[in-house]
Amino acid sequence: MTTLDKGAIEVHITLDMPEDVVLVIGTNVKAKSLFPTFTDVAGDLSFSLQRVSIGGFAYYVIQPYIDSNLVEEVTFGPLNEIEKTVVRFYMYDEFASFYVNGLWLYSFGFSHVEYEDETFAVLSATGGTFTANNIVVSELADHREAVFVDYESTTDNAISSILQQRPVETYAEAGPQISFTYAIVRDVVNAHNIDRIEEVREDSSQMSSDGLVYYSDVAVSVDATIAKEVGLITRMYRMSELETGAVKAAKMLQRKARERRDTVEVNGRFDARVEIGDILVVDTVLTSTGRVIQKNVIVEAVSINATDSRFSMRVSGRKSSE
Repeated sequence: MTTLDKGAIEVHITLDMPEDVVLVIGTNVKAKSLFPTFTDVAGDLSFSLQRVSIGGFAYYVIQPYIDSNLVEEVTFGPLNEIEKTVVRFYMYDEFASFYVNGLWLYSFGFSHVEYEDETFAVLSATGGTFTANNIVVSELADHREAVFVDYESTTDNAISSILQQRPVETYAEAGPQISFTYAIVRDVVNAHNIDRIEEVREDSSQMSSDGLVYYSDVAVSVDATIAKEVGLITRMYRMSELETGAVKAAKMLQRKARERRDTVEVNGRFDARVEIGDILVVDTVLTSTGRVIQKNVIVEAVSINATDSRFSMRVSGRKSSE
């Protein structure tokens, strides 16, 4: 298994955190301490976070561990007592930072770190139980602290310098803004008053069952669905500009190519809720044959037509695999 000295991972969690409960964030990242009293062998890195109350104010105690060895302890406060605690744990390269309720608490540094091909975090608790929601764990594909763009660069070139070779989706918003997303949380809209549905299946030339990923390393990305339904298709993904996140980018390209095998066009009454990037849920019965049609469509284009005081809308997109 390949290990890297660069990587990043981010955890967001909202929880009702009693005082006696200790939140433990374990990772598969190995690290060495900056302090000379520790062994020079890299060990599994984990962190604990506990809330304590002193004089009616909340204080947070953070402890990083290498294997079972306590590295150091930091206490931060006071903060006003609130019902919910929003914790953000952010690690990139050899640094790890904690945020609570939007406030930065502390950043830890390590003399050496080792990331695996896929970084993950495990959440657990000791000393009791807590209720958690809105948990988001993401392996950051790009942890650059800054992007330097030439002053005379065009807008397209500046955006390209930031995105590099990642399959980022671009959406126009209602105002003059443009949103860029790598893994969008899509709104779900139920379709109604449908006049016509057309679906076309066509094997895309971009599909692959086995992707050879060339970046600062070499890896293989497998799409088992394509291998089963279509067969063995090998494709090369060149991402020479990327150091991390190339395998994830290749998997996203494979998934999008698989989804584009089935394109769907829905015509019906105008619905202002539908935006590009949403998932349009189609659940209807054809009156002529009684056939039930159930599809989830990722909206890629929307057109609106007004004729004789009748507003109609045409939505086209790819079949969702989410």
